[in-house]
Amino acid sequence: MGNGARERRSAESHTQGGAKDKRDDVEKKDFSYFCIQSRWGVTKHLGGRRATERLVELCAFTADSKVLEIGCGVGITACYLAKEVGCSLTSVDLSEQMIAWAKKRATREGVADRITFQVGDAQNLPFSDETFDAVISESVTAFAPDKPKAVNEYLRVLKPGGRVGLTEASWVKTPPPAELVEFLSHSMEGAEFLEPEGWRALLDRGGFTDLGSEVSHLTARSQLASDLNGQSWRDVADRFRAMGAFIRQYLTDADLRRYAKTLMPSRRTMRSFFTYFGYGIYTGRKAQ
Repeated sequence: MGNGARERRSAESHTQGGAKDKRDDVEKKDFSYFCIQSRWGVTKHLGGRRATERLVELCAFTADSKVLEIGCGVGITACYLAKEVGCSLTSVDLSEQMIAWAKKRATREGVADRITFQVGDAQNLPFSDETFDAVISESVTAFAPDKPKAVNEYLRVLKPGGRVGLTEASWVKTPPPAELVEFLSHSMEGAEFLEPEGWRALLDRGGFTDLGSEVSHLTARSQLASDLNGQSWRDVADRFRAMGAFIRQYLTDADLRRYAKTLMPSRRTMRSFFTYFGYGIYTGRKAQ
């Protein structure tokens, strides 16, 4: 190979390598709420396992139910439903990386053959009308940019008489301080939380009947207990692994350290958090 060819090949390799470095750098610097969670393989929802169990009761799941889970995250609820209820389950998530984590968990827990995982958007579900007996989501609908459209999709894919169940963060005391609203919106990728009547009204306007709601206040102790309830030693190990990934990147990445500082709430914001913020389980039924 002549010098000119070698130089061109070297230049092309350098350009391609530079482009890859830039892509890696962009991915590395994406500190959005969901990107961080999907990279480290950790998700949670308010109320934890206890809220999931109550959701199953309210939606009257049986082994014969055909259930759609919106936003599977790393697959905690999906695996629980497959093992404890045995229903036919399809779980969707916007993130391919989250789907990969969920599949890994399902394989580890021996239920991979009982769950269909696929990429899907709550606002444009890839399913035919009247496919499912129940649609559930936990701490997902609050993140949908167009909540009415998402709720309309839940109704569309439900069979007549089918049930919807949402576990969503809620303002349990209103009006919340503007500083707290801004902090949560910034730290949780623009999520919009509603008060209980707002969630009920959303389901009502979406065409659901027989509406129900169960609202819970939060305390630091109750939230810690809900995070640990029903967790196996492997779940705890996953939390520590994710924490270790965060610490390693925090120590080596100045951009992450700068970003993390923007997520530090003031003392006043933290004091108001448990006064104003909680969650609710909101249910409804599609008319026969």
